[in-house]
Amino acid sequence: MTLIISTRYGNGDRTQSMARRPRGREKIQMNSKRFGYFPKQFTWRSQRYVVYGVERCWTTSRKRFSSRMNRLCFRVRCAASGNSGARTNNAVLEGTFEIHQDLDTNTWYLEKVVSRA
Repeated sequence: MTLIISTRYGNGDRTQSMARRPRGREKIQMNSKRFGYFPKQFTWRSQRYVVYGVERCWTTSRKRFSSRMNRLCFRVRCAASGNSGARTNNAVLEGTFEIHQDLDTNTWYLEKVVSRA
């Protein structure tokens, strides 16, 4: 009996697909926020993303060692603006991401790539 495991991802190019997927959570830089709360623009892997829609927002609180870990979580739809500084209107649709803010350290992370355009 032979077991064959396929390693194809999406367009069939394994290296390109794997290189763009985050492994666990990755630190991102939050460049600006709307109303001091919602993400507006962030940088991940030297690429700037413009948030044009927040699909979902929630909070989590977990016990970690002797303290609690509090997070603000967001599911956002983004467009990549590239290095040219293009605006949201003419930017290319990039996808949907789940990001969160660690409230204790005020750091932002990309948790999951939900979909890519």
